[in-house]
Amino acid sequence: MGQRKHKHTPKAVAGATENHRAEHTSTRATTDCQKTPIYHPIVIKIEIFKKPADFLCLMLSNKSLIELKEFGLNSYESRIWVALLSRGTSTAGELSDIANVPRSRSYDVLESLQKKGFVVVKHGKPIRYVAVSPDDAIVNAKDLIEAVARKQEETAESMKSGSLLGELSSIYRQGFEASSDEHVSGSIFGRKNIHNHLESLMRKAKKSIALATTAEAIESKHAVLKSAAEKAAGSDIEVRILVAGSFDKSKIKMPKGIKVRKAGIKSRFCVVDGEDSIVLLFNSGDVHPEYETAVWISNPDFGSGIEMVFNAAWKRSTPL
Repeated sequence: MGQRKHKHTPKAVAGATENHRAEHTSTRATTDCQKTPIYHPIVIKIEIFKKPADFLCLMLSNKSLIELKEFGLNSYESRIWVALLSRGTSTAGELSDIANVPRSRSYDVLESLQKKGFVVVKHGKPIRYVAVSPDDAIVNAKDLIEAVARKQEETAESMKSGSLLGELSSIYRQGFEASSDEHVSGSIFGRKNIHNHLESLMRKAKKSIALATTAEAIESKHAVLKSAAEKAAGSDIEVRILVAGSFDKSKIKMPKGIKVRKAGIKSRFCVVDGEDSIVLLFNSGDVHPEYETAVWISNPDFGSGIEMVFNAAWKRSTPL
């Protein structure tokens, strides 16, 4: 028997085609929806700013964030202020959500920013905050820093001439005398703190000061070198400095009384009287000044060993 042939009328073919197209369109629409779901605006905000640093990274460069920190704004203050700048005026709750700062902290942060002159409080219900323009905020902060610095300087001067310094010094001496630990060691963080400690050790030097540094780092040690020179002037204290790297003596005015030589070792340390040693762990250009780290060790045995290393390098060095 022969196979029955189905006859397709034009109308039937058109209907089948339309059904196929509709089915294909439905499938494609479903696939497209699966690829690009529709988000509510709040969900999008949460997805974008789910990490604390995401908001600022979109708004500011890393260099700008570092400058804000150096200017005196901590992480929460920077995030809240930038969020407020982007809104002009806002509430603590809104700023907390935008900048990813805990809501319990946002009020304290905004109060701190107000005292520093970065925001203005607009009283009402709810309380709203108005952003101060960056130009005015910087001027306000600068004035506040100078006022605080003057006040602290006056307080420090009064402490020198008052009885408080004597009382504190007495407590300090008694504490060290009562301590059974004859050798002291510790970590020092921040370039300024390291330089301050170096100056303190040099002022107390009685016999010798040996400093090994690099050409890049020596430019930031003017105050330290001045302290060493003052100690060396008119005394029998020997002050020697080894400098590694390309060093142009004409560019840096070296105080009198200091012997300087060019060294082949790229190390950074200082030994005072063969007892107190400070060893810096990083090259000055490798880390931010705030993250520079040094180890201080007050130990004659360790100090004499470090001094032997310095003396060996000194013999191999060349005069400048």
